[in-house]
Amino acid sequence: MGGAFAVKEELGKRHLDARYATATIEAKEALLRNIIRVEVNGLTTSLKSITRNRAALSALAESDGETLNDELLGTYNRLSTSKILSEIFIVTPDGESLFPADQPASVMSGNYLVEQTLADGKPAQGLMVRNGIPVTAITTLLYKGRDVVGIAVLTKSLDRAARDFSDSDNSTVMLFGQDRTQLFATDEEVDTGLSVGSGSVPEYSVSRRDGGGAFTNVVLPLHSGNGTLIGFLGAAKDTTEFAAGEERFALVSNGAVVGILIVFVIGLAVFLRHLFRPLTHVTGAIERLAEGSRDIEVAGTDRRDEIGSIWRAVSVFQEKMLDAEVIQEEQRLAEERAVEERRSTILSFADKFENRIRKVVDNVSDEANETGHASRGMNEMMYTTGSTADRVANAALLASGNVESIASATEELTASIEEISRQAGESRRISTQAAGQVHDINERVGGLADAAEKIGEVVTLINDIASQTNLLALNATIEAARAGEAGKGFAVVANEVKTLADQTASATDEISSQIQAIQNSTAGAVSGISDVRGTIDQVAEIAGSISDGIEQQLAATQEIAKNVGSAASGTQDVSTQLGEVREAVETSAQTATKNLESAERLKASGEELTAQVEQFLLEVRAS
Repeated sequence: MGGAFAVKEELGKRHLDARYATATIEAKEALLRNIIRVEVNGLTTSLKSITRNRAALSALAESDGETLNDELLGTYNRLSTSKILSEIFIVTPDGESLFPADQPASVMSGNYLVEQTLADGKPAQGLMVRNGIPVTAITTLLYKGRDVVGIAVLTKSLDRAARDFSDSDNSTVMLFGQDRTQLFATDEEVDTGLSVGSGSVPEYSVSRRDGGGAFTNVVLPLHSGNGTLIGFLGAAKDTTEFAAGEERFALVSNGAVVGILIVFVIGLAVFLRHLFRPLTHVTGAIERLAEGSRDIEVAGTDRRDEIGSIWRAVSVFQEKMLDAEVIQEEQRLAEERAVEERRSTILSFADKFENRIRKVVDNVSDEANETGHASRGMNEMMYTTGSTADRVANAALLASGNVESIASATEELTASIEEISRQAGESRRISTQAAGQVHDINERVGGLADAAEKIGEVVTLINDIASQTNLLALNATIEAARAGEAGKGFAVVANEVKTLADQTASATDEISSQIQAIQNSTAGAVSGISDVRGTIDQVAEIAGSISDGIEQQLAATQEIAKNVGSAASGTQDVSTQLGEVREAVETSAQTATKNLESAERLKASGEELTAQVEQFLLEVRAS
């Protein structure tokens, strides 16, 4: 009976331990849920430091990892030093990690939160493991304008909270992801047999392991602030001794159990009333703490049992919540200052914007007025230009007819000059031929003069001989007279010889006079022929000059004919181009009209812009 009572007492104690364990796990779940909520709030607030960093977003859009790290490193150091977060990852839409630079590019490749954010297009929250440590994480899309340029992943370690829970009652604490896979366990070597079922409600189970070990398991779902399931909290308490007690108790007699039970129930009621009073107290404190009350009284931290562990955990959580509130208050004040500074900046910008936009609108209005005046002037100028172009076109047509007439006359002149050139060339040829013939005659007359001179020399010689003969005849007559009768015959011969000599002298004188006349005539002929030759040479030279001049005139006339042809073609081109000018003038006139209309519309748009800017600035200043 005493043994049965002892077993019953031990069993009651084990049941009480089980209730303590269950209450402890539920308290842990409430604490962890609040811890996760606080940490997520801190991470959400920290996201603003990234989403408002325009330089970082621009660098991310250009995949400039170096600039991105320069922009975010200070933010990360500040937030991690303040223990607001553990890690920041900036991931491109294709899964490549650009921040931090010391992490591999594939560190977030295949991460379920990143893929969920890309698929749903909205922020996500969940649990995961980083370097063997459980973390709560949030992800959100990053935009540059309207374009998605990346995903931000912020994490906060839950390792300390999980291990504090484990140390408080020597239980094994586990975290499971949304897909019910185990992410973390405080003691990986212990086989608790704990698994997640449906997970929609808390699950309690007892697992018996090979070798006689037993664990009491509790699985609780973890939800985000908006009610989204982010994972599961599991706790396994080693209840091997309790299971052994149950087995021993099964051997006790039912009768003994009834008697023992009566006594035990009476004692247990008193004991539980005394025992559950501090448990009720700590549970109420946890509930008030979960509801947001921060002024709860923490008592019993010096206890050495599970209640003391719970009170110590509540104390730690209270301190963390107070620290979190201080951080949130500091962030709220910083945001208020930032909002006030931004409002001041916006108002200053609005004033500058108003001044600048007014200048721009005034300039646009002035330019529109000037454009209108210029368009009207251009329209009038185009009309004048069109009239002038018509007159020029008519003049060009008349000039084209005149040029064609000149071209025809030039062709006839060219033909006449070519004939004159041919005749001048023929005259030059005949003059050259006559000069050659005169040269021949001159040479022949020169030969005749030379022959006459030689004849004169012969006649002189004959005359000298006749004189000698006459002298000899005279001497013979004298000698015949001296001879007397004997010399009469010789005297006759001498007279005959003298007569013949006289006749010869007379003939030679006649011949000399004739030869002199011939020489005189020949000299005159030579002189005349020389004059004729000089004249013919001059005629030939003049004819050559005329021929050269005519050839030059012919070349000039041909060049004139060519230029006249070009002028005729150019005149036709001018006429054609004047037609095109007329069309261009008409087009320009239409364009000027459109410019005038555009200037009027621009002026109206400027007035509308002024009104819209004034309304916009009123709304900005009023906001």
